[in-house]
Amino acid sequence: MVDEDMGGEEDDDHLATEFEAAHAARAVRGMTLTRWTSMRLDTFDGLGTPGNVVDWLRKMKKYMNGSRMTTEDKATFVPFN
Repeated sequence: MVDEDMGGEEDDDHLATEFEAAHAARAVRGMTLTRWTSMRLDTFDGLGTPGNVVDWLRKMKKYMNGSRMTTEDKATFVPFN
């Protein structure tokens, strides 16, 4: 009888993990390249001071975090700015 109870807990944990993974996938995959480029964000041309670089990176991180982008999306979309 103890084995049955433990199996039920494992099933519940497994279902909860599946639900969380499915929910996270839906929540994160909101950004598309079309949406990203239509935002017309500042571009970085490699010129300026180190402070300009830091400011640009901070702004890009803010937009990315607000858009709930995946790590893969971030790496893919940044070159388009």
